[in-house]
Amino acid sequence: MALPVACDATDAEEVEATVERGVGEFGHIDVLVANARSVPEGFAMPEKLPTELFEQPVNVNLTGTWNTCPATGPRRRARPPPPAWCTPRDRPRRCGIAA
Repeated sequence: MALPVACDATDAEEVEATVERGVGEFGHIDVLVANARSVPEGFAMPEKLPTELFEQPVNVNLTGTWNTCPATGPRRRARPPPPAWCTPRDRPRRCGIAA
């Protein structure tokens, strides 16, 4: 089951709201997949790339990942791990947040 939600990963408050929406829908978070990415046009030619365009992927790729970690970490740690004898098929439904 999935809950597709658009989110600006560079905005910590928007990430927190997205996490809350996921928790409200599924009740918990077990996994974080931080896979937001941005590559501006002209990236292959740094001498022609304005600083603002260079900073855009840094903000999305690095800051976006950073914002998702504190928003989901406490919720992921609060859930006890499944017993060692549990196979993936036996485990309860999981909720992942993709940044």
